[in-house]
Amino acid sequence: MKKLRYLALFILALGLLSAWSAAVRHVHLGGTGLGKLTTVVRQFSEFPSTVKQLFSEPLAGTHLSVDPEMETYDHLDGDLWILGSFYSTEDNNWSIELRNLRNDAVINTWTVSENDLAGKRFLGYDGRTGFSQQIRFDHLRPLSPILSGPQSVTVLMDESDNLLCYDGNGIKWQNNDLIFHHSLEKDASGNLWTCGTAHTGSGYNAAFRNPGGQLVPYRDDAIVEVDAETGITRSVRSISDILIGNGYAGLLAVRLENDFDPVHLNKVEPVYTSGRFWDRGDLFVSLRNLNTVFLYRPSNDSILWLRTGPFLTQHDVDVLDTTRISIFNNNYLTPNKRPQLTPDGYGPVEVFSEETHSQFLIYDFKTDSFSTPLSLHFEEAGILCPTEGLVQTLRNGDVFVEQQNSGELFIINPEKGIRLKKVFTVEGRSGKAHLPNWSRIYEEL
Repeated sequence: MKKLRYLALFILALGLLSAWSAAVRHVHLGGTGLGKLTTVVRQFSEFPSTVKQLFSEPLAGTHLSVDPEMETYDHLDGDLWILGSFYSTEDNNWSIELRNLRNDAVINTWTVSENDLAGKRFLGYDGRTGFSQQIRFDHLRPLSPILSGPQSVTVLMDESDNLLCYDGNGIKWQNNDLIFHHSLEKDASGNLWTCGTAHTGSGYNAAFRNPGGQLVPYRDDAIVEVDAETGITRSVRSISDILIGNGYAGLLAVRLENDFDPVHLNKVEPVYTSGRFWDRGDLFVSLRNLNTVFLYRPSNDSILWLRTGPFLTQHDVDVLDTTRISIFNNNYLTPNKRPQLTPDGYGPVEVFSEETHSQFLIYDFKTDSFSTPLSLHFEEAGILCPTEGLVQTLRNGDVFVEQQNSGELFIINPEKGIRLKKVFTVEGRSGKAHLPNWSRIYEEL
């Protein structure tokens, strides 16, 4: 009898396990047939990976470990100002600071405290749910600060619905309409353009429906226009709508089955001056996970030009002149959810590409050609950004480079080489430096 009882329990457990597996498969294929239980099943099935991520993949820290003996040097010819964000462990505050790169003198400071935030903090980019949905304040990085007046600065708190403008009296306005991330730029009319994602509890805010009626959910991003004076959202344009409406559904769909975040919009760059290849008011758009940059005309919702590669997981696109743009090519592919290959375990593997450093790419529309003018300098300096990173070309031809993952900042001249290399060290903490947060260079104030 005891054996029969064990056998019955085994069969029952096997049946329950099969039913649970079928439910999990149904939910993660986009099914909603379980009604209110759909969310419960998803959260329970994601719980082990959530815990693993929390402990094995810590969030990007606000302070980095650096070699105290790191060689830094400064061969700047004059004053140059940088606007960036810095975290203080003593005060538990973020400060937006305008500093002189030549002597580190602080020109102006705006403080972001936790009490300033009216919106929520999300971690929607990898679909975490439940208790891991909230980002700690010290990891809620103020990205891409931009001066909006002599005493005013606007900044977004990355992966949260907090876009804030500060003036000399404190908060001037706050926008909580979407989850904001990455870049913030001002157009020729003075309006702001940034990257946004619709609010969602699970991280999913879009889906394809296949012919069988099943949904393939994913995170969609949007181009967001904001009034710089009032903070009011002027327009929101879905990247999926733009791509599909212009005949690029296949480009989007190729990532959907294996990627929660197939788009990953990271830069919206307004065009200031009309020319042969674009008009004032057009936008250059960078999509990291599609290795794609395109030129978009909001006035008629059309893509004028689109290029996938030769860049890989690129960030930051800038207009250089009437015919050229620059792109920061991270040149880095992360083998997410793939086993590490070993000769004895998987047999011979042919390596088709072996990248060693990131690139400062220039694309010329007139000649339809790419160039990499700083490749030797990037290789010499060991500039390689797995994530983020940016470049900004200055009037004298120098190029500012933010190597986000190591905290290193460079100014490189094509002929003279590296003019500046530095990190912003954390006061009172030997071997620690501030994580760069999409800093911005100003050549005059």
